[in-house]
Amino acid sequence: MAQPSQRMKLPSGCHHPRYDCVLKGRDARMAEFFATGHVADLVLLVLVLEAVLLVVWHRRTGRGLAPAAVLGLALPGVALVLALRAALVGAAWPWVAAALTAAFAAHLFDLRLRLRR
Repeated sequence: MAQPSQRMKLPSGCHHPRYDCVLKGRDARMAEFFATGHVADLVLLVLVLEAVLLVVWHRRTGRGLAPAAVLGLALPGVALVLALRAALVGAAWPWVAAALTAAFAAHLFDLRLRLRR
């Protein structure tokens, strides 16, 4: 989180604990949605639901991607969204770096699966 002397300056007439401004109505709700990391939580939920649906569809029909391929597709995205969430909530840089490193490792895993075919 930014130090008080490093706070961002936003348009006058609004209030938010992280910024030297006053936000009202929908702007305040959206600012809070992003500042708390809930936007990343929503993206994670969608990613997990997509992966589960793809695996269930494959198991029921035999069509589509195999579960390992779904995992290879989903893991890098999940790790990147975790890095985004850590950055949004002001986590220490090692947490952001760890999530980015995990995203890279998951990407390499996915490449390995694809190049084996």
